[in-house]
Amino acid sequence: MKTNEIDAGVEQKEDELISIIVPAYNVEYYIEKCMHSLCQQSYSNIEIVVVDDGSTDSTGKKLDDMSAEDERIKVIHQENSGVSKARNKGIEEANGHYLAFVDSDDCVDVDYIKALYDALGDNDLAVSGYKNVRGGKCVGGVIPHSLRSGMNIGEYLESIYEEHLGMLQIGTLCGKLYSAECVKKNNIKLPTDTYYAEDHIFNATYLAYARSVAVVNTAHYNYNVDTEGSLTKNRSQKLDYYWSSFETAHRKLMQALEKQSLQKDYDEALAYYFSMIFMSTCFIGVGRNKEEVGEWMKSVKGNAQYMRWLSEIKTPNAGVRSDVLYKVGKLGVKFNCPSLAYDLFKLMYKF
Repeated sequence: MKTNEIDAGVEQKEDELISIIVPAYNVEYYIEKCMHSLCQQSYSNIEIVVVDDGSTDSTGKKLDDMSAEDERIKVIHQENSGVSKARNKGIEEANGHYLAFVDSDDCVDVDYIKALYDALGDNDLAVSGYKNVRGGKCVGGVIPHSLRSGMNIGEYLESIYEEHLGMLQIGTLCGKLYSAECVKKNNIKLPTDTYYAEDHIFNATYLAYARSVAVVNTAHYNYNVDTEGSLTKNRSQKLDYYWSSFETAHRKLMQALEKQSLQKDYDEALAYYFSMIFMSTCFIGVGRNKEEVGEWMKSVKGNAQYMRWLSEIKTPNAGVRSDVLYKVGKLGVKFNCPSLAYDLFKLMYKF
């Protein structure tokens, strides 16, 4: 890292440029609040790379107006290509030493970037929590309790497992600060052949090259759960589409551990992540038909490694309903009774 010497002869880290990448599509009601929160960061040496992904409302004009008022805002307009291509374009255009990602319908606290940067040190990834916000009020979220620096990726995954932080702590791009050199040198991009779990796949790929991780027990990212809109997608694809995306993310995570010769030591953490993607697929399956859920469960049953991972994790401790859903799904797979499992899924959602 860059340093300069002060009078006392002690080296002090300079404030290095951080690029905040914001994909935006038809978010005219949210974009100003998002951008204001970024411009007000206590860590001021930032550039805000906003990729307007072919918005048809006033988003593009509002961004141009804000860019004219703050030279740190760099707006890129492109034809609608999807959130992954928008983020990849942001990565290409970023000039910072480090990269952060913020969704355009979310906002962040004033110390969001500073907390991550201060924690990063000589690590390749800094990780914090996030808050779920509804109607302007915090309604939950995830905050890592550990405050550790220099963990290898296996230790990082194990800490997620031990604290029951869930798959989003691995998967989401929010609450993280990345090395731009690591991303660009290894050509790490968001996958453009899927519109589900892209962030999971990106993070799992990045972890293969991350030497160490710093975790900070703060949550300065505000995830707007009121909007299902601009960046999230409807679930119109078949169930196996989502499962395939989850499987890809898990395989990338396994490869990351293998690359650093850590897989055997942290197999239980891999099992935990698998339990979370299994549970998430159960949730998606609630809105599907029995045949589709049945075919998916048969595919899981036919994979010995999947069954071993499921047997290792009795419950993911993700909340009462989630844990019950997980157990029901496991029973449906183990005893070849997907129809009964599906009926129980439906019954749970009536309460």
